[in-house]
Amino acid sequence: MKEEKKKRKTYGLQEFAAAHGFSLGKHCCFGSYKGYRVHVKYAAMANPACLITVVTDTKGRDKDLEKWLEKNKRELKLTAYGVVGIGLMVSPQLYANIFRQIEEILGKIVAHLARAGFPGENVCPYCGTPLEGNGVEILESDIPFACHDACFERALNVAKQREEQARTAPAHRGAGIGGAALGVAAELSGRNDICVESRKVSGTAQRLSRGRVLHHGTLLFDTDAEALSGALRADPEKFRSKAARS
Repeated sequence: MKEEKKKRKTYGLQEFAAAHGFSLGKHCCFGSYKGYRVHVKYAAMANPACLITVVTDTKGRDKDLEKWLEKNKRELKLTAYGVVGIGLMVSPQLYANIFRQIEEILGKIVAHLARAGFPGENVCPYCGTPLEGNGVEILESDIPFACHDACFERALNVAKQREEQARTAPAHRGAGIGGAALGVAAELSGRNDICVESRKVSGTAQRLSRGRVLHHGTLLFDTDAEALSGALRADPEKFRSKAARS
């Protein structure tokens, strides 16, 4: 009886998604919530552990929305927030019954967006004009939403251009600093790896807070591989195979 009662009280990602008719993904759910497309990601070991996205056109009003989030961050219990190209993202503090908390946060945010006249799911978040049945479903940063086909093509072309610039500029960022100052032929690999002779030498991380982004990188040197592998509780061979003497 106790186990059955405990199961009925569980309200996690799956229960939250079912309650609102959302689709489930890997550590996430998404769908339509009171006229807005939303995406909720939750993974206890991730950073941030929880990220809520509401899709809307914010062009020309992003500062106003940031001010509202800053003013109400305590009431909403947010650790970080930001207004991005397709809407807004917030990261809540983690308490018990996190998905009940997410419901409250979503309700308050969506209510404000509606009162302030921010467009909902029937408007393209890129150009701010009605879709009128001509939208296409796309993914941006793993967040699904609808937009105009032409807007999608423009966004896709911009993304391709950025990838091509990153791919064809081997030493533009790394060698400009590392090459000139340190004599190291560093290059950008993938989305955020800094490599020398195809070996990764820097790890990076990013934090979004109060409408600002903090991005930092680390360089590992003079390292005791056994102590490092013990601290991280991983197979020491993983580090030995990739280690290089400084």
